[in-house]
Amino acid sequence: ALANEVQRRVHKAAWRSAASLLQSRGVAPPTKATRDALQRKLVGGPGDLLPPRVRPASTGSGVNRDALFKALSSAPSASAPGPTGWRFAHIQAFKAHPRALAWVGGLCDRIADGDVPESTVDLLALTKLTPLLKDGGGIRPVAEGECWRKLTARALVRHKTTSVAAVGSHQYGAGRPGGAETLVHAVQVGSEARPGHAWVQLDVANAFPSVSRRAVLDALAEYAPALLPLAETFLRRASSFVFQGAGGLGEILE
Repeated sequence: ALANEVQRRVHKAAWRSAASLLQSRGVAPPTKATRDALQRKLVGGPGDLLPPRVRPASTGSGVNRDALFKALSSAPSASAPGPTGWRFAHIQAFKAHPRALAWVGGLCDRIADGDVPESTVDLLALTKLTPLLKDGGGIRPVAEGECWRKLTARALVRHKTTSVAAVGSHQYGAGRPGGAETLVHAVQVGSEARPGHAWVQLDVANAFPSVSRRAVLDALAEYAPALLPLAETFLRRASSFVFQGAGGLGEILE
C-alpha cells in the first residue's frame, strides 16, 4: 500500500508528500479501525460549533493583487492536492493569461470576504486525511486542504503585515518563508555552539483541533480584523474531512 501511494504521489509530482511517506512507517490500511482512530482525533466536532455565520451583504476589501501574485508564485507547485484535486500548479498556469488571472483574483476576493454561498463553503472547507503509521503505534493524520482556501489565506497574511506582528517574531509559521527550514538550521547551529546545553521539544497531542475557535476569532477581531471574514467562514461550521475507505470512495468525517 505504501509503495502504491508513493508512486501515485510521484506521478502527480507531489515530491514532498512522497518523501514524507518514505520516511514514515507507511500508510495505515483503509479499514474501519483506521477510520475510527481518525474519528477519535477529530476533537472539534459538532459539539464545538459556534452560531452560524452571516454572509456579508456588501463587498469587502478582498485581497491585494500584488500580494496574491507573490503568494501564488511562491506557493509550492508540488504540494499535494486537496479533495477536489486542485493544486497550486494548476492555478499557477493562469499567470500567463491576464483574464484568467483576473478571474483568480475575483474568486479569492470573494473567499477572503466570506462572500460565497454555503454550498461553495462546503466544498472549500473539505480536507483530505492521509493516516500515517507512527513509530510507537497509532496513526498520525496528515491533512491536505483545498488550495483555493490556502492561496487566499497566504495572500492575506502576506499583505496584512499586522497579522504577522500579532503572532510575534519568535515563531516560524506565519509570514516566514522557509520557516521550518530556518528553524531547523537555527537549532543545529545553536546546539553546536552550546554542546553542554539540553534541548527540549514539546509535541502537543492533537494541537490544532483542540484550539478554541472562539479564542481564534476573538484574537483576530482584536489584532488582525482583515482576516476575520475568512476565519468566520470556515470556523463557524463543523470541520469536514475526507478519508478514502477500503472501497476507494471518500468518506466524510466530522
